[in-house]
Amino acid sequence: MEYGRGGGGGLPVFRGARMQRGYGLGSMLKGLLRSAIPIVKSGGKLLGKKAWQTGLNVVRDVANGKSLASATTSNLKKLGQQFTSNSSGRVKKKVKRKRPKKDPVRSTEEYTDLSQTLIHLQVKVVNGDGTPLAEDAQVGPTNMFLHSLFSDVDLMLNDRLITPSTNTYAYRAALETLLTYGPEAKESQLTSALFYKDTPGHMDDGNPLREDAGNMGLKERHRFIKGSKTVDMVGLLHLDMVFQDKLLLGGVDIKLKLNRSKNSFSLMSSVQNAEYKVIITSASLHVRRVKLSPETSLLHAKTLETQTAKYPIRRSEVKTFSIPRGNLSFTRESLILGQMPKRLVIGCVSNTAFNGNYAKNPFNFHHYDLNFLALYADSEQIPWKPIRPNFSAPDPNYILAYQTLFSGINSMFHDKGNQITRTDYDKGYTLYAFDMTPDLSTGDCFNLRKHGNVRLEMQFARELPETVNVMVYAEYESVIEIDRNRNVIIDFGG
Repeated sequence: MEYGRGGGGGLPVFRGARMQRGYGLGSMLKGLLRSAIPIVKSGGKLLGKKAWQTGLNVVRDVANGKSLASATTSNLKKLGQQFTSNSSGRVKKKVKRKRPKKDPVRSTEEYTDLSQTLIHLQVKVVNGDGTPLAEDAQVGPTNMFLHSLFSDVDLMLNDRLITPSTNTYAYRAALETLLTYGPEAKESQLTSALFYKDTPGHMDDGNPLREDAGNMGLKERHRFIKGSKTVDMVGLLHLDMVFQDKLLLGGVDIKLKLNRSKNSFSLMSSVQNAEYKVIITSASLHVRRVKLSPETSLLHAKTLETQTAKYPIRRSEVKTFSIPRGNLSFTRESLILGQMPKRLVIGCVSNTAFNGNYAKNPFNFHHYDLNFLALYADSEQIPWKPIRPNFSAPDPNYILAYQTLFSGINSMFHDKGNQITRTDYDKGYTLYAFDMTPDLSTGDCFNLRKHGNVRLEMQFARELPETVNVMVYAEYESVIEIDRNRNVIIDFGG
């Protein structure tokens, strides 16, 4: 795992802990597995996949009736021949590399449960010159500090990039957290990632020391960092492979690269010409490994001879488009072109906040007096009638827009909430969610892939007072495959 500096969500649901256990076939197979595992481990960095394949070959040969000694001897001999011819060139290549060091989660014969893999950070906030903060320093972290620290998180499986590089990771985490967790989670477990709800109507209040109400969420987060105290945080990374339940095959290297957001994005302050920075003092990844029973390992090895391991995922991307100051409308002809998403979430933020500004909250989803919004999937309008809110009337009318937070997330008429009330909605939580499936089945079903074009139309009652970024969260259904040689195959059907 590495993190660096950079510029600057399907949706998760609650899940319990999972375990996978197997039951023994007897001492013969157990002894066979113990014999095969050292072969896999002995390959080290130079042998990699070849050593893993040698272990599988031993298992297959014994299963086909060959003696353990004979199978081990013949396969080790083949491995030695390959090593002799290839190792010299590989060592030279490694000596010549001068890239920054990365520490991947090395492959083993054990499987990996990514859905229970946590990132743990210890950080502190200091002045721009590195000196500790004064107790009365007017600075605090933006919401979901664990995630707002990063603009992009790259996940690689056996050096194959799985995640798109969009510099909008913090927005994916924010949208997924805001819309899919209820009050109980947000007031308990999510505080581990420093989630404290920003006060509606006070989103851009950057002074955590105000004696009156102000932004109570900023005040709560400020308590953890004042005086440059070290705050530790833990949580799941918002990545597609993390939000799926299947165990990752053994023999697959996992690499994570976390790119830092600007300090002016992850921190807020009411001080003019503020200059603060975040120092990460410790970063660790807590990985859950699962050791399968010998017969399950053998069954998987035999199955992989004829087919691949398939991982259905809810693939999420966050795109952003700018609308210049003074505009009254925005049309994007090809908002989505290619595979059709199953869900879309749309919101608007200040371009200044998006690019990082201590005085602006990057998660202030302002309505900007929008009075018309419609999507068109090919020639079909979604919803069937455009959304026409009126945010500026003496008696604001936006209930149909607010209702999309539940109909678009498949939680309407269920005992679920998201801690966003109707009075919160027009004060920094204005989001529009759409279920794009023909039978409104985004929650449970895996739909057939469909291709087409999505067009977006937005109109505003007043000229935009600043340049605005339209944030578009798109969720797709995709499949990642891994074959017997641990090649990772992706087809995102763009």
